[in-house]
Amino acid sequence: MDDSDYRFPDPVRQGIASDVGNAATELGSALLENFASRGSLPVNLLDYATADATDQTANVQAAIDAVPTGGTLTVPAVFRVDGELVVSRAMTISSPGRGGFYSQAAGTTAQRMLRITAGDTHLRGLLLTGPQRTSAADQYGVHIAGGSSTAQIESVTVAGCELTNFSYAGVFAQHVKRIKINGNRIHDIAYAGIMVASCIDGSIDNNDVWNITQAGYVNSYGITASRTPGSLVDSPRSTGLSISSNRITGVPLWAGIDTHGGQALLISKNIIRDTGTAISLVSAQNASMAYVFAPLDMEVADNLIDSTVTNGTRGAGINLSGNATQQGSGKIHGNTVRGHGLQSAGAGAGIYLENTLGAVVTGNTVIEPAPSGINAYTNNVGFVISHNIVVDQWSNSVNTKAVNCQLGSNSGYVGENTALTNGRTATYTATNGFGVFVANQTNNAIMLGANRMAATVTALYDPGAKSGIGFLGAPAAAKAASPGTATGTDAAVINAVSTALRNYGLIT
Repeated sequence: MDDSDYRFPDPVRQGIASDVGNAATELGSALLENFASRGSLPVNLLDYATADATDQTANVQAAIDAVPTGGTLTVPAVFRVDGELVVSRAMTISSPGRGGFYSQAAGTTAQRMLRITAGDTHLRGLLLTGPQRTSAADQYGVHIAGGSSTAQIESVTVAGCELTNFSYAGVFAQHVKRIKINGNRIHDIAYAGIMVASCIDGSIDNNDVWNITQAGYVNSYGITASRTPGSLVDSPRSTGLSISSNRITGVPLWAGIDTHGGQALLISKNIIRDTGTAISLVSAQNASMAYVFAPLDMEVADNLIDSTVTNGTRGAGINLSGNATQQGSGKIHGNTVRGHGLQSAGAGAGIYLENTLGAVVTGNTVIEPAPSGINAYTNNVGFVISHNIVVDQWSNSVNTKAVNCQLGSNSGYVGENTALTNGRTATYTATNGFGVFVANQTNNAIMLGANRMAATVTALYDPGAKSGIGFLGAPAAAKAASPGTATGTDAAVINAVSTALRNYGLIT
């Protein structure tokens, strides 16, 4: 018996071969289509570069250049990169673990470790370590930039990365739409943890930023959303960004979160500790370097702010300031601010307003501010300061105020605020300070509600009669005088009512 006895007849054998061939062709086509739809199989950096102590800039760049548009570069180890890596087309660069890049560039040599010039680019899970942070230098972990305000790039993500030991910035972005910088750890940076300029829409959320040292610089930022000097055409405002649920600590010389001339920024639910000023919303410069572009339509909500010091050496917890050309605007609500305000300066405060229009400050709790809880310093028009609680205002240098309308050109409503004491000791506290203070200055016009200032020795100080009873619409001169101390059967009740009305600022 030979093997021919076990073979299918030729017609059958030919049919089977044809079917198998067709199936193989169909399977191959399906696989090709599947891979094509995904861009390509990931490029593994180890196929191009060596994870040793030598500079791999050229090899890593070759790997980036080998990634097709929309593809992925996998970084499974840590590679030394002393130069600049340019990502000029859409792709994802990711690490499955703790892969990334570190630099040993000499001294203050300029370096943009990862320079992104294309949209639809995403960095995930990378560890980037810079060359130094002790001297000022143009050294960035990630540098993202469109060509100009009319040539923006769109949809760039930096997520789940760790960036450390860079002089200028951990992450920098300019002229980008729909930027996402989320869930990163950024620390030990000299100037700025995260800096975006002229970016529109997107999120800077859920990042941990700490130890921004200011070494070699005159200021420093945990997170800043601003613009470079110039016209609003060439350098638009950063607009429509969420800066939320970040944890920022250790920016003691300047600002935790900042904007220069931003618009419609939501700054919410952040925890900000050990900063000079926790949230700074101030003006930006034009081409002549004049500060003329105020922050507009800001919302600062539900942040937890703690200076971590008790000696009154820090700036305001929240500062909203426009300028003489353009007033700033925004709503500050639901925040808790502890230990902010420079106690040696009369303008110090937990929350500070200057040159604003229609600002709303409501529902905040300000604990141990120095020397004022909330200071509407000057040129604040149409503000509302209401339903705030100020606890233990203090100073060893100047009188304290729960709500301070310090200079002139202030107009607005101050009502339903409360001053409390909780045992803080100092030369000046609530017990020998003021509840609502209205300066006898030009163009002050303050309407009062029922403020609860019994903890202060003077519930309302208004020597120039610049305030009125808001819900009655009465001018200050129309306030009834206290009847003095009553005697007789109902004396206790009458005296209690008189005291309450005086504490609320409703009688003199």
